[in-house]
Amino acid sequence: MITKAKRLLFSATIKDSSVVFVGNLISSVLGIIFTVLAARFLGPSNWGLVAGVGSLITILVALGDIGLGSAFFQVASGRWDDGAEREKIKRTYRDLFSLRLLTGIILFLILLAFSGFLSRLIFHSDNYLLMVFTALGFIASLLLDFQIFSIESKRDWKAAAILISLSNVFRIGFLAALYLAGDLTTESTLFVFSGSLFLVFLVSLFFVGAKPKLSWSVAKTYKEVFKFSSWMGLNKIVSTASPRLDILLIIQLAGTYEAGIYGAASRLAVGIPMIVGSLATIIASRFALISDRNELRKYFSKSVGLSLVMSAIVLLGVLVAPLVISLFGDQYEQSGSVLQWLLVVQIPFVLSMPAVNILIYHFKMPKIITILSFLQLPTILLVNLLLIPKISIFAPIVALGIINTTTLVVAYYYALRKMGDKK
Repeated sequence: MITKAKRLLFSATIKDSSVVFVGNLISSVLGIIFTVLAARFLGPSNWGLVAGVGSLITILVALGDIGLGSAFFQVASGRWDDGAEREKIKRTYRDLFSLRLLTGIILFLILLAFSGFLSRLIFHSDNYLLMVFTALGFIASLLLDFQIFSIESKRDWKAAAILISLSNVFRIGFLAALYLAGDLTTESTLFVFSGSLFLVFLVSLFFVGAKPKLSWSVAKTYKEVFKFSSWMGLNKIVSTASPRLDILLIIQLAGTYEAGIYGAASRLAVGIPMIVGSLATIIASRFALISDRNELRKYFSKSVGLSLVMSAIVLLGVLVAPLVISLFGDQYEQSGSVLQWLLVVQIPFVLSMPAVNILIYHFKMPKIITILSFLQLPTILLVNLLLIPKISIFAPIVALGIINTTTLVVAYYYALRKMGDKK
């Protein structure tokens, strides 16, 4: 038992993931600091609007993604050092980046053109700048997302971790400057939130190893990755939109104050998927390259062990959640219990990570995960529409618990069945 534990702790996966884990942990801590400062300065109602814009940006990035980041990662992972493959990978990068930029510009212009109407519809506000800053944050985040996938495909985990953390470094710095200048408003906070993403995108250009530029062979390259990217794109749309709809639904059904209370807790809990995602990226890379069945089973067992350790850490987080929420001030006292339950329902998500990634990146079965994701959206909508009027900000927690538990059960069922298949 001790020998197995040592192998797990000193494995290559742990060495790689520790770099990403530390980077994402730093990013999460910085994100908490930004959230605490902005929420305290703005108050629950205004913070609810900022949190709503952040959620909408994430949903829009998923819509504009169309699976291109995951497709490039699957094609290029671990192959940048192969001289015979390097030029092909660079061409694929340029083609997919061009397509990513095109989809981004189209959605960006639509958001600007209908900014006033969309602000009233989504945020119940006549302030059209809410959608202008949403549009800016969307296109910056869309491009940065692809860059990070590209850097991770080179297994440059340190650079990826730095970039993920850097946006919150900029946000905290600019937020402090605005506060000292006496110019901290909802609009200036949103400008900092979205503008920081642009700065990080510019920094990312020095890390990829291939310069982004427009390419005219986009159609041919996209055809090569379409089958994989289409399923991953659909999966990302639904899986990303579903847990981000909560704040927008609370704004619609309960109000911006309640959205601010829930948003304070949810912005802290989002660190869990970010940290799990850092580990999942490395595990996905290894699952994509393993061909031997026995080696696959051993590696899957290791990844399950890691997910159990991370689940234990999440449970510890439940105990300290009220202490963290106290940093927001007395007006956010209700957020403490919300954060505790949000952490509890994240445990099935953490445990499902090995099964989900082996299905997608080794067995190339993103269809299963995508179908599960499609079931998430009606679940989120139905549960929240029925329960927000009754239990208010706890309704999204019930929906998330149902979704994460279902994914855990189904993913392990198919993963274990495929590993038991002799063919």
